[in-house]
Amino acid sequence: IFWDRCDPNGVRRGLEMDEAAAKKYADLVPGTTEDNRQVLALANSTTYGGIGGRYATASGGNALSTLITPHELGHSLGGLQDEYDYLQRNVAGGVYTGGEPDSVHHTLLTEQEMRERHAKWWRWLGEPSDSGGTIGRYEGGMYTTSGVWRPSRHSMMKSLGYDFAQVAR
Repeated sequence: IFWDRCDPNGVRRGLEMDEAAAKKYADLVPGTTEDNRQVLALANSTTYGGIGGRYATASGGNALSTLITPHELGHSLGGLQDEYDYLQRNVAGGVYTGGEPDSVHHTLLTEQEMRERHAKWWRWLGEPSDSGGTIGRYEGGMYTTSGVWRPSRHSMMKSLGYDFAQVAR
């Protein structure tokens, strides 16, 4: 089911599954436990959508499904956050006001501070990004337009069709 339950004002891309039912079937696979498996459910839907987590989802009938799936598994297997600068499409996010994010690919630090502290993605600064461009400091992410920075202009966690940048990988 879509997370917004088809609310026209909701986030229309969140796709949930019955996790109890998925666990029941996953438990039938010999040798697996909750700690050593990843469940991915593909919905019989052409509507764009998915969610990461131990029980990840993607719209199997959507033309972008082959790109949605690695993005959602980036959340699950990589512990990655979204790099979107919005929560709802066509509505700019606000200003990030929190402290230094726990996320490995978001920061408040300057490039100089990252180098001095050997923090975040300091070791890749200035390298060509596997997702195009250069690893650096690009404003926006975590559903906000400003006040927090990410390592690349594009990556799988920001824009489908790009590779994971080195930091996310």
